[in-house]
Amino acid sequence: MKVRYDELIPAREALTRIQDKPLPIKSSLAVARLAHKFDDEIKTFASVREGLKKKYSIEFKAGDDGNTEFVSNKKDNVDKFSREFEELLGQEVEIVFDKINLPDSLEIEPSILMVLDKFVIIKE
Repeated sequence: MKVRYDELIPAREALTRIQDKPLPIKSSLAVARLAHKFDDEIKTFASVREGLKKKYSIEFKAGDDGNTEFVSNKKDNVDKFSREFEELLGQEVEIVFDKINLPDSLEIEPSILMVLDKFVIIKE
């Protein structure tokens, strides 16, 4: 399945939340395997992002509102970095996996499950 980085990164965070929950062994193993596949792709993403940061002399800074801000000595660099970073987030990667069966008894926030919609099936 093709997945964009802007879908993959939040899905990996959601998998972390699910990994902390008690699951049947098959589901637990499937979650761990999928998380590992995501980690490999996220390492590639992080490497390219670091290259962009160096190219444009960008620093990440936490803003007053809690969001990350891009900071550079030149405003033009921030704009160029932002455009290329958005392009990077939109890139698709191919990840081969079977959807994970999760028990309907799993107690997890709906917002987490929404992020994982492409990757899981809730079994009744």
